Amino acid sequence: MLKNVQNLLNNKTMATITISGMQFYGYHGCFEEEQTIGTRFVVDLALTCDASRAAATDSIEDAVDYVAVYKVVEKVMSEPTHLLETLADRIIQSVRQAFPSISQIVISALTSGH
Repeated sequence: MLKNVQNLLNNKTMATITISGMQFYGYHGCFEEEQTIGTRFVVDLALTCDASRAAATDSIEDAVDYVAVYKVVEKVMSEPTHLLETLADRIIQSVRQAFPSISQIVISALTSGH
């Protein structure tokens, strides 16, 4: 899903891109069973960025690459944590580091598929 909002103060087109339903298998949780057996997790992200350049050029080089975002999240999900809060923070920090053009990151769902 993509939402565009024209920022009248600085003539930027801010876009919120939602990537929903990313599925991963991970070993997150406080219980030994969660850390040993693992479970399926579903991650939804909303990423806000200045989309002016991408809109003007219509080029993937100027846009947020969803496949690259997925790979960043996949790497974080492969590193076990005890708390979902820790996992969420690691995802946000890793995506922010990989894509400095993203001004806001919201995890709207980080759920295990017990």
